[in-house]
Amino acid sequence: MQKILDWMGRGFTGGQLQFVAPDGRSWALGRGSPQARILLRDAATLRHILLNPALRLGETYVDGRWQPDNDDLGAVLEVGMHYTRYYEDHHRGSWTGKALAILGELNNATL
Repeated sequence: MQKILDWMGRGFTGGQLQFVAPDGRSWALGRGSPQARILLRDAATLRHILLNPALRLGETYVDGRWQPDNDDLGAVLEVGMHYTRYYEDHHRGSWTGKALAILGELNNATL
């Protein structure tokens, strides 16, 4: 899982989003500040999010599948916005961006 996050966030230094599973395992996207932690209800939630982050992060939050550490949703959203800008500037139109878009479309088609 960490390799996927490293691939998605390579070069992203505008913040760090840490995902923590109930068993204590954790994975991080990005480096730097601000920092936020997401407490997952189960590790499968992270896999679900990664298939279409723009859609699934919000969906899984509303479904109660994760909660922000210290109830700091603002910190999660701040890192998310920084990452979105980074992604738009560095991946949109690249083979990385196209691969992520295809994965998201395939995942949506299988629901």
